[in-house]
Amino acid sequence: MNRSKALAKYAARVVMRNPNLNIVPDTDSYPWFIKEFQRHLQSSEMRNELLLPNLQDENETIAVFSDYGGEHPSSKFYTYSFLIVAYSQLHSFDEKMAGLRNEYGLNDPFKEIAFKRLDHGPSFRFLEPYLLTAQNLINGLVLTVVVEKSVDSLFVDGRLNSSTVLQEALAKIGMSYLKPAVAEKLFRVTHYLSYLITLLSKDGQKVFWMTDNDAIAANTERFQDALSYFCRMLGHYSDKRYALVGGAVPFEEKDSSFLDLLSIPDLVGGAVENYLTNKAQGGGNAFSIKPGSDVILKWLANQGIGLKKHTMIISKDHEGVKAATLKFNLVEPLKDSEVVPVFL
Repeated sequence: MNRSKALAKYAARVVMRNPNLNIVPDTDSYPWFIKEFQRHLQSSEMRNELLLPNLQDENETIAVFSDYGGEHPSSKFYTYSFLIVAYSQLHSFDEKMAGLRNEYGLNDPFKEIAFKRLDHGPSFRFLEPYLLTAQNLINGLVLTVVVEKSVDSLFVDGRLNSSTVLQEALAKIGMSYLKPAVAEKLFRVTHYLSYLITLLSKDGQKVFWMTDNDAIAANTERFQDALSYFCRMLGHYSDKRYALVGGAVPFEEKDSSFLDLLSIPDLVGGAVENYLTNKAQGGGNAFSIKPGSDVILKWLANQGIGLKKHTMIISKDHEGVKAATLKFNLVEPLKDSEVVPVFL
């Protein structure tokens, strides 16, 4: 079998066939933005454009790595980025990454790839081969959700006091210690997580969630509460029986096998936020973006052989709050790229 046929066969094997895109009914039991996300997936399928990863076959564990951006005061957007992968199929990726890390001198001392550290020369030079390796060797999906900061809450109607409503919700689940802004973040993250897992999993699989160290996982106790709430939400979205549901924050001892996966949502969320904030501040005029953002945005413009990409944006205008698919298109085609057909 020649190389092109082998790639096409692999690409077809890691695409999900006939996904169930009717997970949530159109009722008040589920937030509007999840129902809207589902409608966008349904529309993509009707246009024969929907690509989702097959994480069910030959895979014992589904792992999700999440990272969040836009916390700095100058940002106009929050980003919530999720990498969901077939964890049992990462051997080739780990093997390739070990060689790349040694080649670019990122193991001694160990360097974590992070958007805010792309001014580090070896990390910047490593960026493109790293993303290419992830695109080809990870069977999974990158979902990035962008929320304009003018949107106070995704759960509470603007006519109501969001702080009061959120505090009442927190009291019901025993998490009254959370500030309303942190609660809003936790709720946003866990609803998207629960929908993604339900969409892509099957009975009997294990589920693992690693989240970046931040306000929703500020210490061990808070992370355990966040994980418990995620399990509760997962049960709300799905009646599947999972063998195990667990999670962690990044370990104190640096481990590239986890951090090289967690870096992907960090890079994507950082680049998307940087681009959109600078574009908004430019007011229609020419604007610049941080070096490295262009590499990441070009990478987002095309689907990978193994890794699929999807970006949503939630914004506010005179008509209210709305959600839309955010697509990045290349001005010029990539050089030395190869098109691999996938027949759905």
